[in-house]
Amino acid sequence: MLIVSDGSFMESYFVEHCKSSHDIRLLHVEDLAHVKSLSRRYATIIYCPVVSSSADNISHISRLCGIMDATSTPYNFIFISSYEVYGMHLPNGVVVTEAMTPQPDTPFGRDMLACEHHLDKWSEGKDVCLTILRPGEIVGNAMTGRIRKMADMIENGLYMHLPGYDGAIPLIHAEDLAATATCLCGHNGIFNLADGHAHRRTEVAEALAHRLNDKRILTVPRRVVALMKLLSPIIKPLENLLSISSRETALSVAAVAELSAGRFNPRNVVEYLNGDF
Repeated sequence: MLIVSDGSFMESYFVEHCKSSHDIRLLHVEDLAHVKSLSRRYATIIYCPVVSSSADNISHISRLCGIMDATSTPYNFIFISSYEVYGMHLPNGVVVTEAMTPQPDTPFGRDMLACEHHLDKWSEGKDVCLTILRPGEIVGNAMTGRIRKMADMIENGLYMHLPGYDGAIPLIHAEDLAATATCLCGHNGIFNLADGHAHRRTEVAEALAHRLNDKRILTVPRRVVALMKLLSPIIKPLENLLSISSRETALSVAAVAELSAGRFNPRNVVEYLNGDF
């Protein structure tokens, strides 16, 4: 098994989960420019993206595909994408399934979708099984992305609850993502991943605060929230904040639950965060 990543976060979870059953090799994305070919045909290659609004994963994926073409394609390729490919400003009440047409509206979402399209085209006519996973926010040690930004703001006393803007956040623990990814190895297709619970932003923030030595989170006064709403049409960052904070969509995991035949049993992430360690 070859794990391609930026050397942080999900790499360690995949290594821990797979080390007892796989011969694991690591390749960091910054080294791709210096690699001409792979030393063998790997049974499985897993790509964990660089999670950042300025990340250029499509360049890494393009180089990796060229390297695989110069050597040999793996039997299985697992790409960790993101729920952001669907868009962060969907109408409330939408149940997001894999059949939906992606409409990313963030730089990271567009980067992930570009990678998916490139891999889909690259795999055509090849003896390779392409598995694309679209997880919600991934929680774990050294986590990245939006959930990390929320945690950092809480730790620094900058995060505040917004009354009336308590949307849902899809979550999956990194250990459950690693376990499910290896379980789905050999299954061609696209799969959403989340723990199956409708977590409100308030409860997620409070659970993170509990893990951060019970940091206190203040609440924005309602009159200030009303002013924010009034100004949002002319202040784009404010409009985006309120739109994402009130997001009321659900990430369907029916496909992976059905395919894994009872082996998909992710933990409730908020309950896990609220536990005592």
